[in-house]
Amino acid sequence: MNRTNSRSYMSILRPASAANTPIAPVLAALSLLVLFVLIWRNQAAYPLIFMDEWSYSSFARLQPLAQASVPSYLYLALFGLSSACGDAFLQCTRIGNALLVVAAVPFLYLTGRRYCSAPLAATLALLAVLAPFNSYTVYFMPEATYFFGFSVLSWAVLARHGQWPDLAVAALGGALLGALSLVKVHALFLTPALLAFIWYCGWRRTGWRALPLLLPASTVITVACLLAVKLTLGYLLAGPAGLSLLGSFYGGHANNSSGLAHLLPVLAAAWQSLQGHVLGLILMYAVPVAALLTLACSRQQRQAVPGAAKLSLYTVLMLGAALAMTVAYTGSIASAAPGEGERMHLRYYDFVFPLILLSSAGLLAVPDTRRAVRLAWAVPLALGLLLAQLWLPAHFHPSFIDGPELSLPMRWLGWLQLPLLAMWVWRPRQALLGFLLVLTPLTCVVGELQTRNILSRAEQPSPYDLAGRYAHQTLSPQQRASLSIAGAEVPGIYRAMFHVDQADVGMVRLQPGAPLELTQAPGDSDWLLVVGEHAIPPQLSVFGQGPGYTLLRLPARSKLLRSLNFNQPDRAILASASGLCDAEHWGSWTQGKQLDLQFTEALPQRLTIQLRGHAYGPNIGAPVVARVGNQERTFRFNAGDSEQDVTLQFDTDGQQRSLHLTIPHPTTPASVSQGNDSRALGLGLINLRIAERPASP
Repeated sequence: MNRTNSRSYMSILRPASAANTPIAPVLAALSLLVLFVLIWRNQAAYPLIFMDEWSYSSFARLQPLAQASVPSYLYLALFGLSSACGDAFLQCTRIGNALLVVAAVPFLYLTGRRYCSAPLAATLALLAVLAPFNSYTVYFMPEATYFFGFSVLSWAVLARHGQWPDLAVAALGGALLGALSLVKVHALFLTPALLAFIWYCGWRRTGWRALPLLLPASTVITVACLLAVKLTLGYLLAGPAGLSLLGSFYGGHANNSSGLAHLLPVLAAAWQSLQGHVLGLILMYAVPVAALLTLACSRQQRQAVPGAAKLSLYTVLMLGAALAMTVAYTGSIASAAPGEGERMHLRYYDFVFPLILLSSAGLLAVPDTRRAVRLAWAVPLALGLLLAQLWLPAHFHPSFIDGPELSLPMRWLGWLQLPLLAMWVWRPRQALLGFLLVLTPLTCVVGELQTRNILSRAEQPSPYDLAGRYAHQTLSPQQRASLSIAGAEVPGIYRAMFHVDQADVGMVRLQPGAPLELTQAPGDSDWLLVVGEHAIPPQLSVFGQGPGYTLLRLPARSKLLRSLNFNQPDRAILASASGLCDAEHWGSWTQGKQLDLQFTEALPQRLTIQLRGHAYGPNIGAPVVARVGNQERTFRFNAGDSEQDVTLQFDTDGQQRSLHLTIPHPTTPASVSQGNDSRALGLGLINLRIAERPASP
């Protein structure tokens, strides 16, 4: 390209005056069209993600905000309004999600308009909301709201950083982050990125002499404004519970992950996760990454487009902060369940992806560097792309739910970046334009086809959908409040709960195809909805049936007499115990083959024991024998990762004071390579309730 053509080309790509680009009416019309398409596409599908959708729906609509375990109070208050839609609350939620995603378009456009031409900024703003990310508009989850909030934050900070004093930008950014943290607490981890950007802008404008004052002052102002907004709004929305920084879920998780014993395995898992995410980013954005790396090494380029360079820095900082939080969180839960460390949670940082497009557009006008420099970056990125295609699917689990940008059809499109990288070595602007205006729209098309395919399959109800809808329509709100749901699929149980639409519905986990045992009928419920092919005990009354589900009317509840929590046993109830480990914050483990509990008072004649707990290792699903006097009952805990209730009924002489449990397979964690614990564990006991059955009529 000759010098004259290059100057002409660069002038076209740079931002022009607003008067010369009457793009707003066209952008508004196209945004409304996108909104209509999203609303129309999303309406027919049944809910998809559990337990997430059930949790957010329950927190927002069925419980006081103060009881929410996540501090997303602003989001929950906003989408709690969907209750006004009655049984159509999910459809209203999806409309709200679509509105918020499309509402981000003008903010993305105004951000990009500062660094590239108006038509290109408008095109990229629309492509950003047409990207595979928009599948999150289907879910009762805060991703769409967070996307909108981050778009507003970025526009405000980038628009004001050159017009307002640095400390004013710090106050504005901190306040917006405080509000955004009430949508998702993850926003708190963007604070270092915001501060680093403010410090860089101050250094570029005034040099090193301003930093000794700017660093502490901006930090204090940003954090103060963030906390003031977060805590004030949190308190107004949720009362004293809103004063918690992380909420009970994330706060408890952070406490459980602290300490040197937890740190080393977390770091190892986080490092593995980081490798996967870096390869994923190369697979998606190899050409923009090449342009950003070249910009970082070229002072000439940074001086030619200082505004676009600042946008690129802001993008890298925000992406880096969100990515660091993502890999740290993944590392902390890697041992929680098989496969957790291999999940790729792109939804924790894909809200930054529109800025990658906009910063790439801003770099279209930079002068060329030496071809050898571009080749030096293109070769390792091409190798990284090949490694991502071959190694990523084998060691990680990219999925449509965690990150639709890396699901299988998207990975196929990743191969197209190889020729674009080769083109970038020779014609960098043409390669960037090819990425922005050819590959990105193609990604949107393939992503939309993928989303529609998944949603079309979700239009067919599962037995859990049918069962939940039946219970919602058949039972009154008071009856639904005393309902439990039994099934072999935990996500399916939460799906049924979503349709039942009632807080505090109980859960009973069954083995696939196994009969429902009497001990599994919850003693604190009046109704039991059994989903799947499970034989029903003849002692239980069938109230109604449908395809794949049965609704049972349970016998009258027993009268609760005493309750014992194993995390702090009450010696007024429990006289002595053998075969029980020291209490922990959640409860106590059994140790050895026998557990003997001696109570201070005699057990009732028509005795009901309600036991809550879980099993360890080979004891999961294995029969446990419980004995009171000369009577024995058998029960099973079918899960090791969540609590379960069992109900045991005995007829005694009214003189018995002891309960004996025989543990089938006491196992030491050290023997199964799960640490150095040498205790022979069997059951994890949380709570025991002693109740008396009503006399037979």
